[in-house]
Amino acid sequence: MAGRGTFQKERGKMTKCFTEPGRGRKQCEGCKKYVGVRTKTCGCGSTFVTGLESKVKKTKVKTRKKAKSVSKPVAEEEEWVKPRWIIYAPAGKPKVTLEGHTRTKIKDWMSKTRKIALDEGMVFHPEAYKYYITYFYTILTPEYKKCMRMIDKVCTEEEFQNAQ
Repeated sequence: MAGRGTFQKERGKMTKCFTEPGRGRKQCEGCKKYVGVRTKTCGCGSTFVTGLESKVKKTKVKTRKKAKSVSKPVAEEEEWVKPRWIIYAPAGKPKVTLEGHTRTKIKDWMSKTRKIALDEGMVFHPEAYKYYITYFYTILTPEYKKCMRMIDKVCTEEEFQNAQ
């Protein structure tokens, strides 16, 4: 029967192995037997890469360690940099309060909000700032409309774009 399999014991865990392919099975590269889809390690010791590990690309940044003495060469160490996520509609209330709807106050508010988002590994899209304005002003009021125009103007300025 195609549904029957054998068990292999590896480090105290039992892994059911099949000789034929079937639904819900994947083939081990090491022993060429078939195991369940959610199996992470085969009985032969081979490990499977999960979908998340294969899709996410990690960026490497090279940093230098401080040398203890001048005569020794400096060793290099690799660090993983957390990816930055572009946010269009942030969750929750804004962490910085908008004090008014003038250009300078909106620009200061956006700068403070941007710094907090960068510390958390996020980059705000201009739509995120517009979403946050709804916490301070009622939609379609003159102040709300003015804030929307100011956000568009501030986001097109070179200094604001370079800061992100």
